Amino acid sequence: MPNKISSKIKSLIMKYLRNFSQITPILSLSLLFLIYFFLIPSSSLFFYDGKRLAEISLILFVLLAIASSTQAQQQLRDFIASIKLSSVCFILLILFLGLLSAGYSAAVPEQALVEIITLFSLALIAILATPSFQFLLKNSLFLILPLILVFFVMEVKFISYYIAFLMTDFPFSIHNFFFSFANPRFFNQYQIWTMPVLSCLLLSASPYLQIRKIKYSLWVIAILWWVIFFTSHGRGVIVAVIISAITIGLIYRGKSTAFLKQTLFLFILGAIGYSLLFDLIPFLIADSKAVEVPANMTSSGRMTKLWPDAINFAISNPRLGIGPMHYTSLVGAQYFSHPHNSVLQIAAEWGIPTLILILFLIYRASTAWVKRFNKDTLSEKPEDNLFILGLSFSLVAGAVYSLFSGVIVMPMGQLTATLVVSLSMALFFPQYQFSERKSPRSWLMTFFFGFVCVYYFWALSPELIPHVSDPMYFSHHFLQPNSGPRFWQ
Repeated sequence: MPNKISSKIKSLIMKYLRNFSQITPILSLSLLFLIYFFLIPSSSLFFYDGKRLAEISLILFVLLAIASSTQAQQQLRDFIASIKLSSVCFILLILFLGLLSAGYSAAVPEQALVEIITLFSLALIAILATPSFQFLLKNSLFLILPLILVFFVMEVKFISYYIAFLMTDFPFSIHNFFFSFANPRFFNQYQIWTMPVLSCLLLSASPYLQIRKIKYSLWVIAILWWVIFFTSHGRGVIVAVIISAITIGLIYRGKSTAFLKQTLFLFILGAIGYSLLFDLIPFLIADSKAVEVPANMTSSGRMTKLWPDAINFAISNPRLGIGPMHYTSLVGAQYFSHPHNSVLQIAAEWGIPTLILILFLIYRASTAWVKRFNKDTLSEKPEDNLFILGLSFSLVAGAVYSLFSGVIVMPMGQLTATLVVSLSMALFFPQYQFSERKSPRSWLMTFFFGFVCVYYFWALSPELIPHVSDPMYFSHHFLQPNSGPRFWQ
């Protein structure tokens, strides 16, 4: 009898280890994704190209995971089976048109392929991370606490720089307050996705968040996060927040009232806090003390001058565009590697047919989301709707801001968008069930994704290896008109 019990225990342990070994690549990918998301924005170790290196490593990981893990392959097959066949065909058609553009329109085909692999790999990351995020949404403290810690660290650094600004005669620029980002707009591309998080936390009925000290701390963190929002002097982000708030109000009506009131209140407190810190207090200390804000940070004309170039590229090359990653524009003596408008960029680089297909897929996904989550289907308890309202707000705000900035270009904007999309998929799709049986291996997927992984590394290696070996290395493509695609820009 003891031998039978012992053999059953061994059998259960082996079964558990066998299943765990199948999903380990997926769990590792999700964990690495979250570590990057929590670490990169607040750490100066990932400055400018460092963020791109982190993104590349994550993409290589997901390609290897699909090539090596049978469970990852099964999950990808399950996802494809769960969406409409027409949507799958449209996605494949977009990929096909992108490959044609790279082969026939791009001046540097291998770099156009790098862009295609990057964007489609980000979609794969979102898909494979979804089951892990379904667990995190049910146990939200595992996701919320690290994010609050990131906000706190960034705000401590912000206040430290602010105190130095008040106490020294050093001429401070707005760039000094965004220490781990090369440009405040790169920070905006990350922050715009996170704005509803603090509104959700302050409205949450979780007993942990109702403790007085924690509640007060959350209020301080929330207000400072909005102060930093206004410190960036970004007008596009303000427009994105306003349009997102109006959209959420129209879709969810009374079910979104508490959320929108909380967001508006934080918006106002952030604006007041900014005026207090950067207008009133410096004036009381010394009426000539002010933070330098470069003219190009507050002028939209500089960006809109790029739009006619993108339109001309699209009109001149309507079917396949000029090639993914190949937009270039020289305004005055300054070189721009993208038009700061996602729609025009896709039309210029990928062609108008691809743009139409992408917009149609976005429309289909949006209507499916609203059909599933609307004013009639949401709970009467406001706290039950927070994830839905928060993610909806993020998706709309991020999409609107992409019309004014390089959200779909810069690595932190891409990674944050991928996280929000993956969390939305985790909320939308039913709980994923991992099969107890070992999934069959698809050798076609193994060889294909293995080849793509090797090719991606090979195509990037001329500049990837110098970036890794020498932290001071600067790409020869940086800010040189017509010098090549923009991956490292």
